Amino acid sequence: MRTSRADRNFFSVAGNITNQDGFIGAEPPESLDPLTPSQFDAIFKSSGSNDLSYSFTHVDSGTECCADFNNLSRNVSVFAKTWGVPGLCTQRLIKIKGGSSGCSVGGFVQGYVWWGAAISLGEWSDQSTEPCRGNRLSGLTCEPGRKLKVAVGRSEWPTKSELGDYCEVSIFWSLCEKAYWWGKFALVRSGAWALYGKIFS
Repeated sequence: MRTSRADRNFFSVAGNITNQDGFIGAEPPESLDPLTPSQFDAIFKSSGSNDLSYSFTHVDSGTECCADFNNLSRNVSVFAKTWGVPGLCTQRLIKIKGGSSGCSVGGFVQGYVWWGAAISLGEWSDQSTEPCRGNRLSGLTCEPGRKLKVAVGRSEWPTKSELGDYCEVSIFWSLCEKAYWWGKFALVRSGAWALYGKIFS
């Protein structure tokens, strides 16, 4: 069941069919940098897509993240020469969730601030409770001396080769992510979440 409102994304691919909320045309522009990024939850979104590869000069930041992989996305690769907006704080840089596996991201992350971890693997998804597997963050780089914190929720623990040199798992944020995921799963399965929705809708 859906536990949140539908997302609005700048460029999204659902089941390999392109959807455009933010621009005209079936093909993505060279750079994903809308005039008003605050209108969008994610700038790039993959939902149930398979075997796709994209390369951009830049991917901007939406109110939730730059890129969101969801709903059993498989082998979707996104490279951006630069990610994000220096000094802008959003929920995450990258979200890989809903059983998405074999996806990869790469490029340089500009001076950037997050609340908590920069990247989440296995965040809660309304579309699938399957675990995420084999996603690669090793193509990401950032300023020397910095590390991109990763929160591991409903996901296999990433290997060193999947993390690369600039990403590291945060035990604290992973415990928070897992606690939130299993807590919400229990509420949804028990029917308590639907009751909450009826009372406060």
